[in-house]
Amino acid sequence: MEEWDVWLPAIQCMYSGREIFDPSRPLVDALGKPLDLRRTFTLADDHEEMSHFLRTAGFLVVKGAMAQRRQVLADEIDRVRSEAREGEIYSWWTDNLTTGDRFPYRLMFLSERSQIIRSLMDEDPTIASLVKLAKRDLVPLHDRGQGAMSVLKPFGEGTKLAPSIAGNLGWHSDCGLGGCTIMCPSINIGIHLDAAGPQSSQLWAMAGTNGRTVHHHTAMGTDCPSAVPLDTDPGDVTIHYSCSMHAGPPPVGPNPRRTLYLPFYGRETLRLLGPYQSFEQILPGFGTGEIPSLAQVARKQGAYA
Repeated sequence: MEEWDVWLPAIQCMYSGREIFDPSRPLVDALGKPLDLRRTFTLADDHEEMSHFLRTAGFLVVKGAMAQRRQVLADEIDRVRSEAREGEIYSWWTDNLTTGDRFPYRLMFLSERSQIIRSLMDEDPTIASLVKLAKRDLVPLHDRGQGAMSVLKPFGEGTKLAPSIAGNLGWHSDCGLGGCTIMCPSINIGIHLDAAGPQSSQLWAMAGTNGRTVHHHTAMGTDCPSAVPLDTDPGDVTIHYSCSMHAGPPPVGPNPRRTLYLPFYGRETLRLLGPYQSFEQILPGFGTGEIPSLAQVARKQGAYA
């Protein structure tokens, strides 16, 4: 698998024309100056400048964009969380091996269960203005993929979870298992209900990987110059392209984290996928959230051989 992974970007480049990501390539702003990858924006900033940053870096942080709605949305996520039942398609569960608790770490298809979240995706002018930054005709993804989704990390640094690659996510692209040339560039708008930073867990983005194919072994360390931690306060919004390399590693501090993600994809996605369908369904254990790593699958297959 490691040998195949080395060749994968070249193969993707040959059949799709996607450029191979070069971490040494400089990213520049509209004036040709080096892009400040730690820069943040507000809704009052120039939207053309924000759009250029998003389309160049592959991500964007908008401070305070949903501060006025933050408490309402936090209460709504807590309501859906309290009604979640394991075995339904609307949540994934795992074990906190440190405390012995079992909990949902991901709530999915939230706009199918919450009118507040559905109206946010369909009607909210702030969200609509942020979607326009991608400069593509995008539609809300209510019942495809994982729909509107909330990451729940009610635990801090050092917590041991049951084995699953999905509880704390390493570097990946959301379209890495197929459909990128049809669905992308698509975006996920993250509404941060809790602070996400050194005192909890947070989203990391690999700047400049959007629209490109990536050699994992050359670019996937958090010490890579292109790797950017997105520090956010409650009510801040992040935007990242689904084809950008990004990660949700384990917490490095004691605080919990809740983030609501709203997906907006190309219209062809609604034709390509049926209701509640996703490319990720090929992953073992996808419906339960207990998704094994490649090494675990290899060991299991070896046991059958």
